[in-house]
This record gives sequence, structure tokens and C-alpha cells, in this order.
Amino acid sequence: MYLRLAMSRGAAYICADNEDNMAIIIPILFGTVLVQEKVSAIMVQVMNNRRFTTKVERYLFDLMNPYRCGVFDSKVKAPPPVIRMFFALASPESSVTIPSQRLTPNTGVGRYTAYDIWCAGARGSTFAVVQEDEEDVLARLLETLREHREVAKLYEDPWHPESESTVHAIRTMSPGTSTHRSYFEQWFDLEDSDEEIELAEPESE
Repeated sequence: MYLRLAMSRGAAYICADNEDNMAIIIPILFGTVLVQEKVSAIMVQVMNNRRFTTKVERYLFDLMNPYRCGVFDSKVKAPPPVIRMFFALASPESSVTIPSQRLTPNTGVGRYTAYDIWCAGARGSTFAVVQEDEEDVLARLLETLREHREVAKLYEDPWHPESESTVHAIRTMSPGTSTHRSYFEQWFDLEDSDEEIELAEPESE
């Protein structure tokens, strides 16, 4: 039902943080009549982790089971195909791999056909929407979020007089998410604590 409602508005879903199976659901319609039996989805998982490269990990597609994820109702016995995509953004090499079309075995919740696509890297050779002059900026953004988990670093500017105060404000709005003192000092008395807490800037590469 929710996929049909989203489709009627031309919308898609971004899943909650830390969702294990997928990050994005885009509804698609087979045919011209908006009925439950003809609605399917593009299911996307996105990872910014160096462990995922150009090598296709089949089990990650298996986790995107449309019955268990709620894309298909258990009453739908002959669903339309789904498209499952995995974005391995931190891969040092780029590739787009289509393993194969698969009719999944019946696991107790229903059978379905899946078209799987593995997208490695975050460059124009993988995603045509990324322009050549944008690749370095995108790589820096992904690296910052991957290595330091500190968005505030994106606002550091040695030539801007208000940069330091901006960074400090961003850190205080994300308490406890990294090791710099700014993440703690607004809600924890570091000087009077009986515990020894080692705080420092995250190391840069």
C-alpha cells in the first residue's frame, strides 16, 4: 500500500539510519494500472566502507528480500520482478556488474525474480551523473565521513575568521560522536571527572 501511495506522489523512500537491508526504496509499476499486484521496487543499499570493492557479495542482495522487507505482501504469490542495487562507494576501483537474473528459491515467504546490479566506486565511470570535475570533491566528502565521522571538518577554513566558531558549534550539536573536547565539554565536566578521558583531534590521513 505504501509503495502505491508513494508512486502516486512521484516519491521514493529513504530508510532509517542503520537499516541493515537497504537504504533506498524506489517504487516502480509494471503496466498502466496502479494495483498492488503490479507494483514492485528498486531496492538500494549504500555502503561507504572499504571492505566492499568490485567483488560482488551475493549475500548482500539476499538480505534485500522483498517479502521480508515489506515490499511484497505475503498474499502476492506471483509478484513482478525487483531490481536490487548495491553501491560500494569506497571501492578504490570502479565497475558496474550485473551478476545475473535470479528466481529465488522459496524460503517460506514466497518466490520472486530479482535483477541485481553491483556499482563500485563513486566516479563518473560508475555513475554518469558525476562529472569529471566533481570526482575529487565527492571523494573528499566520502573520505571525511568514512574516516573521521566528523562533518565539522568540512567547514574548516584557515582563511575564514569565523571558521573556528562554526566548527565548534557543529561539534557541540553532535555530543559524543567523536573525540575532540568540543563534543563533550558542553554536557560533561571534563576537569572534575574522576575518570581519565583522553580526547584529541581524530588523526588525518
